[in-house]
Amino acid sequence: MPQLVVFPYLGNAAKPIDALIKLCKGLTDEGESRKALRTRLKPLGLWDKDRIAATFEFFRIANGDTITASEVTRSVSEAGDRLKAEEALAERMWQCNPILFKSVIDALNERLQSRDDLFIFLGSFAYRGASVARPEFDAWMQLAQEINVFRKVGIGYAIGDRGEAFVERATDLDIDEYLEDDEPEPPLQASPGAGDANADVDAAPTAPMVEASTAAVTAALEPLPAATQAPACDLPSPLGRGRPVPVSRFAGQDVFATDVLEETTTRLEEWWAEQEAVEAGWTGADFGFGAELWMEGAEEALYRIAVAAALAFRLNAATREQKLAAFAALDKAGVLADLYYGTAPDTLPAAVDPSALMLASLVARRCAESPELAMTIEKHSTASEVFASLDESLGRGLFRMELFWIMQVLEEIGSLRLPDLPEYTVMPTRLVRDALFRLGFVKSPYASDATSLTLAAAAAKLAAGEARPAGTALTMFVRAAGCTYDCAQRKQCDFPCRERAE
Repeated sequence: MPQLVVFPYLGNAAKPIDALIKLCKGLTDEGESRKALRTRLKPLGLWDKDRIAATFEFFRIANGDTITASEVTRSVSEAGDRLKAEEALAERMWQCNPILFKSVIDALNERLQSRDDLFIFLGSFAYRGASVARPEFDAWMQLAQEINVFRKVGIGYAIGDRGEAFVERATDLDIDEYLEDDEPEPPLQASPGAGDANADVDAAPTAPMVEASTAAVTAALEPLPAATQAPACDLPSPLGRGRPVPVSRFAGQDVFATDVLEETTTRLEEWWAEQEAVEAGWTGADFGFGAELWMEGAEEALYRIAVAAALAFRLNAATREQKLAAFAALDKAGVLADLYYGTAPDTLPAAVDPSALMLASLVARRCAESPELAMTIEKHSTASEVFASLDESLGRGLFRMELFWIMQVLEEIGSLRLPDLPEYTVMPTRLVRDALFRLGFVKSPYASDATSLTLAAAAAKLAAGEARPAGTALTMFVRAAGCTYDCAQRKQCDFPCRERAE
């Protein structure tokens, strides 16, 4: 069984469970077009192009040109009546993440607890499951409350009637045994040409790890998607430039042999060396960060870098220019300094974006909990130790993918010069991880915690070789080659790839 950490988007649904049942009943084995599905889900309040991927992953819906029923949607649509459909939804919640389910059930079995208390426990060392972002936990709790797994009692929660059926099962679940055999659900096989709901969400500035407390900020964030389909680009294809690698050299291997991987890296390096300058994504220079920033005050500098990360990768609704303007407005008005020093701003100019202000406040709160973080990381002798300190202080539901960008900026401004640093400055986005999985560099594209993300980042560095920036090179390789699951080019592709071995 897996540990899924993204859950259905219910934000605009007036009657969420009725809407989910209609979603499931409307899907057939023949399927419907993406446009038809979008048209059907919008009136139900379930369609948000930035969050529909989470709903797809929860229901195991393959994301392609034609959207078809899945085993999970059938269990709901064929349940017979509303109560049995709710039972099917509750069973799916258990199956997709038993550790999360058990942890909350066990906690509420002892006493009433608020949602904040429960989330604090999930961010503690006592919780042994995969990290769950606050927006995703809120979505999970909303679904659980709607189907009476939990019920509201004042400002707290108690186990509901349907939840009582899981108390014994939760008690019997041995977490040690589960973790020994825990495996993610297999990747969904999407058809070629997936559209907007299958975009490279976490490669763009969007992963949902912020500990938000307002609907405005929560709505601005989005979850990690299921399998990603990269949009095409104008770069020449890396395919057809060499003899095809025989399938017999890599078929059936969890991670391909070293000589096969080295050949892939060489081909990627050669292709990338021929490309002209390509936009490399966000840099510290975009926000005006230079070496002097750290020298003027390392702790506040780290805070400002973390705020920039939050705005760049979480302020979804804004354009690139708007995100930069939001940071500049906070800085110019003195709000960043006020938040860092724990004082209330005298005034808030109209130019200050409320969502940006909330994100900056959350970062300030987390930095205040680790007042000597910059001093701590300066003492470390390896990037691995630096990353662990950043994760311990700024992670815990607030940052995940952004930590790699923070490491990148610290390298850019000269604050870090460590031998293993390149392995921690690659953004292991879902699109990159999918590519690494298909090309045989990793066993799975899933990465539910910081440890698995760092392994993916190291694999990305290995795959890119001397191609720089490594994440950009891999992303543009995928886009130029048209790589995807259930690839239509598998018979013509000369790269060693799992798609060819199927």
